[in-house]
Amino acid sequence: MKRITKQIKGIADAHIRARMDDRFDDTPIMDLDDLKRNVLEGRTYRSLMDGIEVEYSTITSTLMARQFRHASDAYKSAIYKGFRELFNKWYL
Repeated sequence: MKRITKQIKGIADAHIRARMDDRFDDTPIMDLDDLKRNVLEGRTYRSLMDGIEVEYSTITSTLMARQFRHASDAYKSAIYKGFRELFNKWYL
């Protein structure tokens, strides 16, 4: 298993905080490159987080995060894994 970089961890942490506060930037984007650039600049996207939660997090962890604003260790680990794999795909 590869370790997560500080930059990707920061992006994932920003999205986790946005989920806990229910405050995503959701800046309009034109294409995938625009999304990449905005995420690297620190903007957060609800749809991106939703996709990572669906793909990597358990239903229970996602429910706890969305309804009760609780980010368990399992939830954070799943989100980190999702962002790590996303960035690996983007930059291959």
